[in-house]
Amino acid sequence: MMGFFSCYNGLLYNEWFAIPYPWFKSCYVTDKLPTKAQNMVFPYVDFPYSEYPYGLTEAFDDTYCVYPFGMDPTWFLDAGDILVVQDSMKMKMSVIIGVMHMSMGVVTKGLNLQFMNEQLKFWTEVVTGMIILNGLFGWMDILIFIKWFYPMNPYSIDPLMVAQINQAPSIITIMINNFLALGKQPFTTTAGVTSNVYLFNGQRMVSEILVICVFISVPIMLFVKPCSAICCPSFSGMPEYDKDVIEEQKQKDEAEKDANQIDTRTDGARAVDSDMDLYKNLLDQEKDGAHTTDIGELFIHQLIETIEFVLGSVSNTASYLRLWALSLAHSQLALVFLQQIL
Repeated sequence: MMGFFSCYNGLLYNEWFAIPYPWFKSCYVTDKLPTKAQNMVFPYVDFPYSEYPYGLTEAFDDTYCVYPFGMDPTWFLDAGDILVVQDSMKMKMSVIIGVMHMSMGVVTKGLNLQFMNEQLKFWTEVVTGMIILNGLFGWMDILIFIKWFYPMNPYSIDPLMVAQINQAPSIITIMINNFLALGKQPFTTTAGVTSNVYLFNGQRMVSEILVICVFISVPIMLFVKPCSAICCPSFSGMPEYDKDVIEEQKQKDEAEKDANQIDTRTDGARAVDSDMDLYKNLLDQEKDGAHTTDIGELFIHQLIETIEFVLGSVSNTASYLRLWALSLAHSQLALVFLQQIL
């Protein structure tokens, strides 16, 4: 298994960070160079070639041939097009990988909280965190996959297909309009006509529901835990904030202090026992998670937790774009090495 996945990893590295090898037959007809009548474009194997103009059709608007692994090598015959295509694909793949990794981290935190039976933290931090993360960037990843499956035939002469290609909405524009335009995706044609263009029916409804869920999850993450510590600390699993429990513990400590007033130990033994008691109290605080019982500090901690998660979701998603930049730079470096040295 290690050998198999090592080879697979090498193929992926060669595909995305170096120069791919044409393992399979191309989905384009490359027997001869295209002419001006073909718009200098290699014809697709699924389209009929007998019609004029060569390769243009409205009868074959569905794609049948799909290159099995990696990118079709025909793209590499045009140095300009391959850079544009790879730039878009690698950028989207970086964001998808980033959201998957961050979701995996949130799930791991949820499993730990379930193991420790901390249900309040699980529902107010993990569940709401998953809604915030995937309601924004997870939905963006889904839109990326939907757009990849968006039917497009660049050779089509069907007016509907031509309009569909020209009006295909940008993913970034969709995400911005989800907040600023209440999910509407307006598109203005060259004739000045404005209409809403969506990738699928019901897109606006789904987008707005997710945005509302995100806006609801943020105050839940921020306020529910501190408010629970004030209203019902014992029921919510935070007895260290219960006034009755605090008073009972205080009386217990005073009783133990009174019971230990008569002490026949030597100074050395007394010092050792005092240090052991202090160490035991610190361990109990670590076990209970009760470093402090100050409600104000709990509010501040939860505020920092919420801001850190929301801003971290944005910044970490952007940070994963470094994979995109690294991949593009490494591919161009491999190409220069091949052309100029080998």
